[in-house]
Amino acid sequence: MKKLMYIALLAPLALGSCGLFNKTPGSAAKSVSSVSATVVEGTEVTKNGATTLTTSAWAGGTGKLMIDLYDYTDKKTVQEGETALAADGKFSFTSLPTPKDSELSKPQDGPTDDKCSGEISVSDKSARMAYATFRTDADKKGAVLIESFTDKTRNMGALMYSDRAVTTKGKIECKDDAGKVVAIIDIDVKYAKGWNWVTNSINADMTVTPYSQVSRNGMPKDAQWVYLTFAQAAALKAAPFNLR
Repeated sequence: MKKLMYIALLAPLALGSCGLFNKTPGSAAKSVSSVSATVVEGTEVTKNGATTLTTSAWAGGTGKLMIDLYDYTDKKTVQEGETALAADGKFSFTSLPTPKDSELSKPQDGPTDDKCSGEISVSDKSARMAYATFRTDADKKGAVLIESFTDKTRNMGALMYSDRAVTTKGKIECKDDAGKVVAIIDIDVKYAKGWNWVTNSINADMTVTPYSQVSRNGMPKDAQWVYLTFAQAAALKAAPFNLR
């Protein structure tokens, strides 16, 4: 049975000087209008089921950092913004794009697999959302992501746009053919109108079952904006919360 992948595991998201970087998950909804941070380079090592992240200064040269959104009409990812990427990895988006109508989609409110049960309630069924991804265009080109690790938990940031204030809350549980629980999704996120930061905490060791994801408001504690070389071969196709 396929796992419910409610998040993009390679989502390259971060926040620096906007004042939310040190907020812990679970904080109240608050929209953001700018993003400033520093890209670093990283290597991940998994040993005895625990993943550690080692980072070093950005060495990919000067260039640009791009904002991409998914267009559901054209069924492809499109660039919607860019800013300068300095030699030391610093960048700043003084404003964030407003998604086009074709880049907005309803959040998932239930399981997409017949072996899963539960519900993610959406306080306003008319709400529509978008999900931003980021990538470098310099000597080193590719996705970056915001993450931190706590023992066997991987905490990742996601930048989500909502066209209105809305709450998504609930749990979904999936079982295999033998009735064993293999995935648990727990979402409790309040969105303000505009762009919002969300923390997705998942299994760092993907061989462990049940697979779990807990989604809350805010950014991961101690997270860094990381360019992972090995991750660049993977396509950024999955949207968090299975936007549809």
